[in-house]
Amino acid sequence: MRGYPKGFLTFLLIIMAITFISGILILPQAFDLKFAILLPNPVPEKYSILLAFLHGTASIIFIFIIGSLWAYHMRQGWRKKENIISGLGLCFCFAALFISAMGLYYLSNDASLAVASIIHISIGIIIAIVFAIHYLHFMRKSKPVNTI
Repeated sequence: MRGYPKGFLTFLLIIMAITFISGILILPQAFDLKFAILLPNPVPEKYSILLAFLHGTASIIFIFIIGSLWAYHMRQGWRKKENIISGLGLCFCFAALFISAMGLYYLSNDASLAVASIIHISIGIIIAIVFAIHYLHFMRKSKPVNTI
């Protein structure tokens, strides 16, 4: 990613992975608390709060990364008309993810909280797929073509 410090893409991928993996690992606890559905939990209960803290902290860092992507990467892609569909998909998914996260913190009605949880979990999974498409398209374009 031109225009960013060396290691920025690696940092982005690490924070995204931490956010996604910690989100997946807290799913059994979320299903138990929000829907009274017991799922096998690979994480000992004493680490569940630490894991939720890690998820929230990585998410906040990720919000700053999205902001820095807006400043250059997204504007350049829009001007060059590159990866627009997957880029817009990511923007809408991130917006829905951040708004649903706010709902998880601030909604008190059980029905609204359940809807926010379902949206947050669904978008969290969808975003991984959309990001993979966006990133793989970038990798395919950036690789030099062998013409032998």
